[in-house]
This record gives sequence, structure tokens and C-alpha cells, in this order.
Amino acid sequence: MQVLPPAVNNPPAITLAPNMTVQATSPNGADMWVLASVSDPDQEALDLTWVVPDVVTIQTSVSPPFYSNNAATRVRLPIGTHVATLSVSDRRGQIVNAQTTIVVNGINTPVAVSVSSTLPASYSVGCTGTFTASAGTIAVGA
Repeated sequence: MQVLPPAVNNPPAITLAPNMTVQATSPNGADMWVLASVSDPDQEALDLTWVVPDVVTIQTSVSPPFYSNNAATRVRLPIGTHVATLSVSDRRGQIVNAQTTIVVNGINTPVAVSVSSTLPASYSVGCTGTFTASAGTIAVGA
């Protein structure tokens, strides 16, 4: 009887989107995809966990040959700065983590225009007066 050494268990690999800044699409933040792909040199099934603290935790599994862009996830992130962590583990105990930072900027919302006038309530052609108006924007959620 020949005793074989235990098979080497290589760690999974993660390719994660770089840090990014996005514009909110509503006062609630931005709906977006966070792109990632995972693979395992040993061709094992992988368990994935996405965590964005105080926002979302998503767990899923993938099996070969479905590795390519299989780890992308769609999330709604509120306005602010978020660190998304992807943890990937194989079924034999190898765990790897990767992080990306996502900044969601607030949207600009028009402000009501205020108008003041020193023109009389009625005037005739050739009448002069002053007119001022002001407007601005505010950042929602900023």
C-alpha cells in the first residue's frame, strides 16, 4: 500500500473592481453593480460573501466552470463612502478577501428662485426700475 501526500489546497483568486466614485441617482443614493470575478486553481466550488457594513450582506456560491464575472453584485448604496468586502472560501478552508471603496456623491437639486422687484404693479412703456433674482443648488444628503 502506498501512502500519498495530501493534495495541495491552493487559495481562490479574486479580481475586484478598483475604487470608484459615482453620482447618486436619487436622494436614496445609487443603484449600481460592483464587479468582481473569482476562480480557484483547484477547480473547487466557492462560497462568496459580499459585505458593505450597515448596508448589505449577500451570500452565494459558484462552481466551475462558471467563474468569470460571476461574483458581480447589484447594490443600492446611500450617499457617502462605503467599503465593500468580498470574502471567498473554498470547501477545504482556504479564504481570501478583497476590498474596494465606493464613494456615492449627492445629487444637486434646484432650489426655488426668489424674486424681488421695485417695479410698480403697473407700468407703461419706457418705465424703468430694478429687478433682482437669485437661485442656487443644494446637495441632497450632503
